[in-house]
This record gives sequence, structure tokens and C-alpha cells, in this order.
Amino acid sequence: MLLPLLLLLAAPRLVSACVDESGEAVDWFVAFKAPNGESYAGLSRGSRSLTTHPSLTKGAVGNTLNALYGGGATSGYVMYNDEPPDEHCGGSAKSCSAAWAHQKGVVYAAPGGAGGWLLVHSVPRFPAAPPEKHFEYPSNERIYGQSFLCLSLSQAMLDEVGGLLAVSRPFVYASSLPGSLATDMPRLAKAAQNPKASATTSSVKTLRTKGGASFSALMKGHLWGKDLYEELVAPQVLELAEEGSSLPFDS
Repeated sequence: MLLPLLLLLAAPRLVSACVDESGEAVDWFVAFKAPNGESYAGLSRGSRSLTTHPSLTKGAVGNTLNALYGGGATSGYVMYNDEPPDEHCGGSAKSCSAAWAHQKGVVYAAPGGAGGWLLVHSVPRFPAAPPEKHFEYPSNERIYGQSFLCLSLSQAMLDEVGGLLAVSRPFVYASSLPGSLATDMPRLAKAAQNPKASATTSSVKTLRTKGGASFSALMKGHLWGKDLYEELVAPQVLELAEEGSSLPFDS
């Protein structure tokens, strides 16, 4: 009985949701990194105001990404960045930026249809792809302020994200969708293959978290040819204002 118990204790904890500073699953969080370091201000569902924390590596972003690195061979991920780690772009991150969307993020899918999370961020050359065993914020990206948004999503919503990525066409520098994950999420699997087709359309979708929160996702294709803010962003903001939407925290 001792050996199975030890194996159980040593097994990685599979978390199919965003994780906060205390290691607990949360429906969503936002984090704003301060310049010249790793300290950040964060907010998650249920919070009423931003709270400060000393380290991204030991905070919500690090805890969330460590689920990916420790997820094992049955978990899936799609990493995209217009300035990926240099080793994924012929030695120069900038050589990948021109032909792809100005977009950065990570999709993580837990096995067994449990869903996972979407982490949208602004950091170049980030994060490192597996086989990294744990997360550490890169020292060469500490100088500037950065932002992060994590959403805990069902498997169906993760596939919806794949449909959005097919419109915007970001540069996917690392991906793995083993087992049934690829067949269960065909749109995400297709986006992970870096399709060459450039969409001439735009797309506005509502992403609903596992806890029922709604987030508007706006994407445009490379050949859409219209003003992003005037034609896509502004109408959505006006619609929210007309509906009388309020922030779920102290402004």
C-alpha cells in the first residue's frame, strides 16, 4: 500500500482552471505587472479591488502555468506569440511577427473533457514551451509593464477559442493535443497547425467561463481591411454602455 500512496502523492496536480496566488482554482483573473521587476497587481472573480503581490513566478500566473508544465502527456496546450522564444523562430523572434497576428496567449486543455483555460498576455518570448518542468518569469522581460487575463473555460469554449484563432491567425510556436483532445476540439486543432489562409472577416464571440462570467472576444483577419477601433471595438463598447453594464469591482 505504501508504493501506490507515494505515487499518488508525487503525481502532478491536474487543474483544469486558472489558479490564484494561494493555489486555488478561480473562474478568472487579471494581472498587471509593474515595470522593472515581477511585482504585480491582481484581481480575480469575487474580489472587489486590485491587490498587490511580489512575484509573478510565485503568483497566479506562475501557479496557472505550472499546471501546464506538470500536466503530463495526456494534457494539451497551444502557445502562440508574434514574438516567440527565439529558438522557435529561426533564431530571431521578430522574423515571425510580420506575417501573423499581433497576438499572444496560451490555451491549456486538461484530459478527460475537463476543459482548461485561456491565458491572454502581452509578454514577448513568453512562455517557454515544454519540456520545461516549472514556470519562471524570464529575466529579460522584467523591464516593461505587462498584462495577463486568464479565463477558466469548458472544452466546448476552448474549441470556440480555436475558431477565433482561425480568424486572427496568430503564430503558434508550440502545441500538443494528444489522444481525443484533437478530435474533441477540431477548431483548436486546426488553429494549432498554423494554417496559411488569411481571413478577410472579423468575429465577435462571447466566451463564457465555467462560473458563468461573460467576456467579449474580438478578432479580425489579416485582410479584413477596416479600422479596428472604429469598426469593431467602438460598437461593442457602445453596446455595453447602452445595456448599462457595470464593472464587477470597485472602479
